[in-house]
Amino acid sequence: MRKEKTESILDKGGIMKKGEMTKQLIIEKSAPIFNRQGYHNASLSDLMEATGLEKGGIYRHFKSKEELACEAFDYAIEHNSKIQMEILEECETAFNKLETFIKIFITTKSLLGGGCPVFNTAVENDDGNPVLKKKALTAYNHWIQKLTKIAEDAKQEGSLKETVNPESLVIFILTSLEGALIAKNLSGQKSTLTTVGEELMSYLETKKK
Repeated sequence: MRKEKTESILDKGGIMKKGEMTKQLIIEKSAPIFNRQGYHNASLSDLMEATGLEKGGIYRHFKSKEELACEAFDYAIEHNSKIQMEILEECETAFNKLETFIKIFITTKSLLGGGCPVFNTAVENDDGNPVLKKKALTAYNHWIQKLTKIAEDAKQEGSLKETVNPESLVIFILTSLEGALIAKNLSGQKSTLTTVGEELMSYLETKKK
């Protein structure tokens, strides 16, 4: 019998109750499994091993594997986004935030392991789980909205040309990076992502006022 891990996890209101703490632990330990192996390849035994719980201990907190995968995805997105936004907040200008986002994407590994959660989930569930596919789409759209706001701020501060369409610029940057990530994963050549990142930085300069 595995012993349940009960690490102290804090929330805004103080220490979580044991049940909430265990549920959060399951989510945090399961997120890297789903991100590296995918929803379909993540077995119950993998989740049990990662969490240190038996099947009943896991499904006492989640109705299904799908529900756990969805909450693990939300955690992965929130975790990665928080780190990215903290770095971007240190930038002096909105234009510098766009440059820094590109640099982060091509140089920073996912702390969960396995790469970008949005990319991984979208690719696996293109013809797979519709609930997770919708989750990935929502996260992607939220990503676009955040970056578009930064591009709009760059125009207002006078860093980008008036002719630049902020949303179009962001979509071009993000889809180029995601495409480069696919190519890197297929070829195993890290330089692919670096090369695209450098080209995007040069392209961004052409849009500078």
